[in-house]
Amino acid sequence: MFSLEIIIPLVLIGKSQASNQNRIANGEDASQADFPYQVSIQALQHSKFTHHCGGSIINSKWILTAAHCINGSSPSDWNIYMGSVLLDSGGTNHTVAQIIVHDDYYNERDPDSKLIIRNDIALMELEEEIQFSKSIQSIDLETENVVKSDDQNLDLMDRDRVADGFLAQRGQFPFQAQIFWRWNTNYRQLICGASIINQRYLLTSAECVYDKNAIDLWVIMGDSRIDYGWVYEVMRIVLRDPYYEPNAPNNIALLQIHGEIYFTTEVAPISYISGIYEPEAVNASGYGWPWYAGDASPALQYATLNTITNAKCAEKWGSRITSDKICTAQTNGRSTCRKDAGGPLSYYGLLIGIIGGTDDECGTGAPNVHTRIAPYSNWITNIISGRYTGACTERI
Repeated sequence: MFSLEIIIPLVLIGKSQASNQNRIANGEDASQADFPYQVSIQALQHSKFTHHCGGSIINSKWILTAAHCINGSSPSDWNIYMGSVLLDSGGTNHTVAQIIVHDDYYNERDPDSKLIIRNDIALMELEEEIQFSKSIQSIDLETENVVKSDDQNLDLMDRDRVADGFLAQRGQFPFQAQIFWRWNTNYRQLICGASIINQRYLLTSAECVYDKNAIDLWVIMGDSRIDYGWVYEVMRIVLRDPYYEPNAPNNIALLQIHGEIYFTTEVAPISYISGIYEPEAVNASGYGWPWYAGDASPALQYATLNTITNAKCAEKWGSRITSDKICTAQTNGRSTCRKDAGGPLSYYGLLIGIIGGTDDECGTGAPNVHTRIAPYSNWITNIISGRYTGACTERI
């Protein structure tokens, strides 16, 4: 048996209005001549295609990519963009005729809870042949084994720490849930985290769901892997009024599911704090980007983060730090990151806060800003008990 080690060039495809920084996530700007075989695999969202994964041109009709990028989707969900390092100009678009995922593609955990991915490879056939040019060319495939081993499993989680977070064990955070947005009939996307607070309700950030309809949302729970576990459809979204933006007050929302959640050792509610209490450290957990400008983590991560006073936090963020915020410090690159938003800040089984969207560069040293639960505890209790009569927005 053998395993294949593949070295993939990291090509950065950016916007034409580039920032003053010439390095993104420790990479360097590429010219099209450097990687003419690189493509952007773009997914259909909000009636337009946006970058989702990379791929390589291997001949005039076929693109090679990773199975986990496109598994379970349809050809019409995708656009292949090539011929430019800029996503918004200079390239050409190509439609997809068919998708072929390796027959033995495997994405599971072993008995030691390590994530094992096998045969993570797929092909996309284009409707029309590519017209090759100086900026669009194919790349030859390696035909010999590069590395031989007694084990053909590719263990992507040999690093126990991702962005200085740790892999969570199954059942370690039984109140953690994933929010998926179904933006067409064939594809869904992780958008945020959430916390289970009883058999009918989950707590998350308003920024995650304020512009969504409940009918388009799923919550998944009971597994530390992304997109695995028990699936529940959302019946109602409740927002605290007024909500304007993530940096403003009232960045909090409740999700009511259809039916009731079945509790187990791996699916259980968390109690939320009712009084002002700020521990010196909290646990943050989520499936968000394990590094700035990365992608969602394939498994639940967590980190213990030190809290800081609002006064200290305001030295960086000014007037956005109001009494309903709680801040955590970044230490040695450890922080929350994008798509962790809506998830729990917990302390020994007590929900202290809701992770904020981290619009600063996660892992770069700036404090992270989150929603403090205590000022909203009465609102939460009244909503879930049906006693609330104040202003709120509901979306179905």
